[in-house]
Amino acid sequence: MQTLENLYSRRTIRSYNGVNLTKDELNEILKSAYAAPIGLKRYDSLALTVITNADYIARWEHEVLSRPAENILFTEHLLSY
Repeated sequence: MQTLENLYSRRTIRSYNGVNLTKDELNEILKSAYAAPIGLKRYDSLALTVITNADYIARWEHEVLSRPAENILFTEHLLSY
């Protein structure tokens, strides 16, 4: 079964090569993310954000890593625009 093979072969990528995804690749990933099951059927409150600006990502990463781990998920605004 291809579905089970796909599930068993999942992995997390923690290092990146710096090559940007094409718009089609990104759209395919987002399409599959929106198709995933969501706890308590809260589909109306689902929002995915894609940030492609490398400078903004670096600032965000610095801000997140400088905070105590227990506070990261409960911070409303990490950076000002």
